[in-house]
Amino acid sequence: MSPVLDVMRSEMPANASWHQIRGSVEDLALRRSLWIALGSFTALAALTAATFVAGVLYSPKVRALNFNLLLVALVIPDVIFNTDVAVTSYINAYHNRFVSSAACSVESALVTFGFMAEVHINAMIVYEVYRLLVAIKAMRDYESPPRRTVLVRCCAAYVWAALVSSGQLLGLDMYSPFMLNGMFCLPLQSSREGLLFSWLAFVPLMAGFPVLFSLSIGFLAWRRKLLTLNTRGRTGSAGFQQSSRGEIELHRARVRRAKQVVIYFQRIFISLTLWIPTFVTSFTYTPSSIAFTIFLLSGVFQTFITVAICMTKADVQESIFGMLRCRVWCSSSKLAVAPLGT
Repeated sequence: MSPVLDVMRSEMPANASWHQIRGSVEDLALRRSLWIALGSFTALAALTAATFVAGVLYSPKVRALNFNLLLVALVIPDVIFNTDVAVTSYINAYHNRFVSSAACSVESALVTFGFMAEVHINAMIVYEVYRLLVAIKAMRDYESPPRRTVLVRCCAAYVWAALVSSGQLLGLDMYSPFMLNGMFCLPLQSSREGLLFSWLAFVPLMAGFPVLFSLSIGFLAWRRKLLTLNTRGRTGSAGFQQSSRGEIELHRARVRRAKQVVIYFQRIFISLTLWIPTFVTSFTYTPSSIAFTIFLLSGVFQTFITVAICMTKADVQESIFGMLRCRVWCSSSKLAVAPLGT
């Protein structure tokens, strides 16, 4: 079922449902201005994300770390999604109408793909950070999974996201994209039956398991006090052998490196919080300006937040700045040596 395009709110019948009202165009001039603004924001977000990906891959030592590969895998969907929204928004603004149902379906499918890929790869990152913290707490080195395993997991997340989101491209009933305020297309349902299907099947498939998994890991880490990193070594009490000075210094070095990645536990909760307003729009009517703001928070500003948090990792930051300066990426003495695989 193809989405209905460009229905004016002023032409809606008096008995129109709220599903029909929230899909109609509020004002043509306002919509065109919002499209231009949306195109500008998403183009900048796509450029930022692409620069991050290129910067991490620019340095052989930085891209050799599995944790950095996970960060690249996390940002790649943002590049694809923001590029599509920017191009579609500018084309729509030029013609002052939504150009086609196919473009609407692609935009909605990429929203689903980006969100699904993000929450699944976030779950992978959270799990590896948890394993790192457990190792630090036990005063031992973190053992990263083989690179092949990391790449297979990321590809599996992409394939699963593509499979679930592709239903919108096929125009299946109760699975078709919905044009919100006549501006952009999201996987929101336009009927009571579709809404039921969405929350009982679509949302659990899209994000249910990885979100619950990430929240559970975060709670477990808090319960075990893993987020409180101690730089002191073991004392001679409680049956433990007292740590030597060399072991304490080595442990302190591990802790300093681990603190760079602990922030990713916080990022998953920031990410989930930013998506809450979008889910609220599944049940309520929102004016165009508010819907535009919600879309920016959930889909666009999240890209800037993700890249900003990833840039707190010293080796990533140095590699990106080195690429932008067009110099040799960086000497080994300048790169912060992260724990094995992080």
